[in-house]
Amino acid sequence: MARRLQDWLKPKPRLADWREYRYLAVDLELSSLDPNRGQILSIGWLPVKPPQICQGQGTELLIKDPGDLGQSPVIHGLTQQQLAKGIGLKQALLQLLEASRQHSDNIWILHHSALDMAFIQKACAACDIEFCVPRIVDTLRLEKRLLTRQGKHPQFEGLTLDKCRSRYGQDSHPAHAALEDALATAELFLCHAYRHFGGRDSSLSYLLSP
Repeated sequence: MARRLQDWLKPKPRLADWREYRYLAVDLELSSLDPNRGQILSIGWLPVKPPQICQGQGTELLIKDPGDLGQSPVIHGLTQQQLAKGIGLKQALLQLLEASRQHSDNIWILHHSALDMAFIQKACAACDIEFCVPRIVDTLRLEKRLLTRQGKHPQFEGLTLDKCRSRYGQDSHPAHAALEDALATAELFLCHAYRHFGGRDSSLSYLLSP
């Protein structure tokens, strides 16, 4: 017990500058915003090696037989016919985790990570996949924190992906396609990080979600 307490009280190793790491920008398209009712319809990701976004290594996978789509096609445009050409959920998840191992330092970039991670964790459990939660950079959380520090109201200013991007002069993008949203999130991450953490010795810890 004393040994465990000593280990816990030891200073945590300081993380290196955020530019020294490799990341994986990830996005999901979903049939619902409720993890207890909705399903993953597609997964998109691409590696990020600051200052570069590796678009040539981007991947988007459609999930076959996800069940009832409800009204979600109005948002993402995916149909049962398109999804029938996809792959199984377990196969898609395994490809995502392998890409994370190969192309990142197990750090994911997401916009609204709580939602996507709830779906991924539930899906991995259902597919009997051992899933260790990666370190996460949440661009929504970064923007919310910044606006709060500036004395602004995040909900009034807007925290959608396009609203956040517009504050950096970034163009709107074709929303609700997993790979396109992953790319847009990666671009937002780099703009935010270089503008606000572009000085010397900016530890990754400043960007990570708790």
